Amino acid sequence: MHSDVPILFLTGSEDGADPPANIAHAQRELPNSRTVVFPAAGHGQLGLPCAQVLIADFITRGTATGLDTSCARTAALQAFATGN
Repeated sequence: MHSDVPILFLTGSEDGADPPANIAHAQRELPNSRTVVFPAAGHGQLGLPCAQVLIADFITRGTATGLDTSCARTAALQAFATGN
């Protein structure tokens, strides 16, 4: 399927249900698509503030071109405390 419609894919690097490999070559047929991978995230990024900002910016701009996706690098990383 080929489409020039702007598309924003959000995926987690640890998503076992729909791994990033499933959309790794999306730009071949969807040239106006952008894939944002959230390191250490599983399935479902919509609750992350970074994802919400990216979606809002994508809708406002009408394109994924030029989106600042830098927040995704650390958005899903959680501090781990041992209680000591």
